[in-house]
Amino acid sequence: MDALHVPLAAAAGLLVVSGAAKLARPTTTTRALRVVGIPASDGAVRGLGGIEAIVGLGTLTIAGRWWSAATALLYFGFATFVVVALWRGTPLASCGCFGAADTPPTLVHVGIDAGLGAVAALAAADDLAAPLEVVTDGDGAIALVLGSLALGALLYLALTRDLTRQGSHPTGE
Repeated sequence: MDALHVPLAAAAGLLVVSGAAKLARPTTTTRALRVVGIPASDGAVRGLGGIEAIVGLGTLTIAGRWWSAATALLYFGFATFVVVALWRGTPLASCGCFGAADTPPTLVHVGIDAGLGAVAALAAADDLAAPLEVVTDGDGAIALVLGSLALGALLYLALTRDLTRQGSHPTGE
């Protein structure tokens, strides 16, 4: 197992989750894109969601640099969208990452998206094996599954919770 397998699997898993969410509930993402000035429809957002889910599944299961490169392009695109929204001071209630009202885009979003894009770009450059191949070979399977699930969950929470607000501490303090 390569050191990039865990963050790559987490990145791909988040694409599957966000893509499925946009397929089911495109309205928030459609609204976020329109507010930034990108003409969008629910159908186009569902198409984006389908692409995200397919790329995520492909990255998880099929060896080859093209899947990792597509993952990198998606994450760099997300980071660019958030940078544009922040730069313009666009009042977004939600970035629409997961197809529902979650949290306004922040520099945390930019950092996560850019970081996951960089991981995927490195995996593409290295022509890294698909994470599922590592799991089926048994080489670090438990570490890969548990690590990527834990990392994915933490990243999901960071993207969907506004941790800067008063009273947002997990214990309610």
